[in-house]
Amino acid sequence: MKKRTAILTGALAATSVMSVQADDHTAADSFSDISENMTHYEAINQLYQKGVVSGFNDGTFRPNESLTRIEAALMLESALNLDFDGEVSHSFEDVPDKYNEVVDMLYEEGIFQGQSSDEFGTYDELTREQMAKVLVEAFDLQLQDVPTVHFDDRGWTSLGDYLDSVYHFGVASGYPNHEFGVGDPIKRQDFSAMLFNAMNVEDKDYEEQTALRDYEPSDFLAGGQEALDEVEAGGALFDTRLMLGQYFPTVTLEYGDPDEQVNIEGPRERYGNIFLGISGMNDDDADELVNSIAWFPDARGTGDSTLADVKASLGEPDEVYYNELFDGVSYRYNAGDYFVSFNANGEHQLSQGEDGLTQVDQVDESATLNLFQIRYTP
Repeated sequence: MKKRTAILTGALAATSVMSVQADDHTAADSFSDISENMTHYEAINQLYQKGVVSGFNDGTFRPNESLTRIEAALMLESALNLDFDGEVSHSFEDVPDKYNEVVDMLYEEGIFQGQSSDEFGTYDELTREQMAKVLVEAFDLQLQDVPTVHFDDRGWTSLGDYLDSVYHFGVASGYPNHEFGVGDPIKRQDFSAMLFNAMNVEDKDYEEQTALRDYEPSDFLAGGQEALDEVEAGGALFDTRLMLGQYFPTVTLEYGDPDEQVNIEGPRERYGNIFLGISGMNDDDADELVNSIAWFPDARGTGDSTLADVKASLGEPDEVYYNELFDGVSYRYNAGDYFVSFNANGEHQLSQGEDGLTQVDQVDESATLNLFQIRYTP
């Protein structure tokens, strides 16, 4: 019996209360408590239309209701399209006959284990950390050598490695208070979203995106649009999946303490030429999330290059603005989730706008570059 991930062919076998099945309608059409503006609507709708999730007799989906272990098992069996070998080998005494085949298939694949040797926990609530484990097992996500994530409640479970895995592969994240929710029952809408995410993981082997390219200003002056395209495709020095949007202690778990704390357009922690923007730093009650990543390579790499050279190589900038911090005019070029900017002091013609901000009336394009940066701010 082989797992076939992300094949959505079989319809979900309904429990006694879950009989509303997928049809040509959307989830919003079919369920009175589902709307298109919900956070997890895309996942719920996609799974519903493929027959992986269903609703209740009263026409509801009940997105905030907890999910039982057998309901999760039914959804997984449908998503994976497993084959039954004709023999029930599990020894669980609490599994009704109608679910024996489903439980047996998942048990033999190592996706689900029992609550004990003779109890599956059929109608027990599935917890969030158990959810992490079954999804890692079901979709063969890498478990070993994945960086540890800082969740305040990670130490409350023996399944911490599974929490790291689902986080790094974009399957699940924690709560805003930096807990994963260990011990909390998984909600139906959350499990739908996490199952959908797991089914859509393309690269299941974790690789740090370190040192893909150590950019210098000359790379852009010589490479032009091709260099910008490379950045947009993911030219990063550090694994931005680990850093951006994460609680800062997770970063230090992987990369150690920063070289220093500085303030460049806000509080930042410096790792070499890489500066991590931190929200709420120096406030014990704040979240301290990484909100941006910037590279500030040595500006001497620009030589005697000017803003005119930048425009000749990269074309008209997406934005021209006065940089108060560095007392000069910056040319900014957007590249997907990144932007690249060049700054230069010079005889620029400036004025003060009605909003009190400095406006650039005319750029001195002969001004020599004194700052270059790449920033990742999706």
